[in-house]
Amino acid sequence: MRNIKLFLLLLIVAVALVLVFVVLLPKGPKIIVLHKDDFKETVYALEDNSISLTTYETELNKDILRLRSSSELPLKEQVGIISKILKKVPRERQFRTFFIGRLINAFGADRTLSERLSLAADESPLWDTVKGCPFTGHENQCVKEIANQTMIYPELREMFARHGYEIEVSGVEKVLIDPQTKLPYDCMTWFSLSKP
Repeated sequence: MRNIKLFLLLLIVAVALVLVFVVLLPKGPKIIVLHKDDFKETVYALEDNSISLTTYETELNKDILRLRSSSELPLKEQVGIISKILKKVPRERQFRTFFIGRLINAFGADRTLSERLSLAADESPLWDTVKGCPFTGHENQCVKEIANQTMIYPELREMFARHGYEIEVSGVEKVLIDPQTKLPYDCMTWFSLSKP
């Protein structure tokens, strides 16, 4: 009789634990989908809107995936959330461009990509650290080459590969150069997305 009581008690505890960990605890961040018919776009976002991906229904922008983040999380955690958000986008949607806006605040408070760009330029034979400009050509093209050659975005590359895309910086505009270090630290950044 004592063994039966012990068994029933253990069974009740096990069921209670399953309920707590499977039913009651959240299963990751809640993602909402907001269709904005006036703007012909759909926003896939965390419930607090700190990280979102926007898709567009216009012919001109239908291949663009737009990131917005005001998150305080580190880059690696944000990329994990972006991957979860991307899973909510219908699979039949195909993208050719990933636009993150300004590199320095593309991932909210995390400045990892901006810091990597500066470090890469400092070590690059393409960048003149004395004058604060490329040795040849325009800074937009130079920063694009540095970003791709040194792969300042490995987390994005890995994440997009899991979703069936190859990624590389395809466009850079409005490069900002730190007047003291003479290194680029920010720019408007576009990535091309392609199927392998």
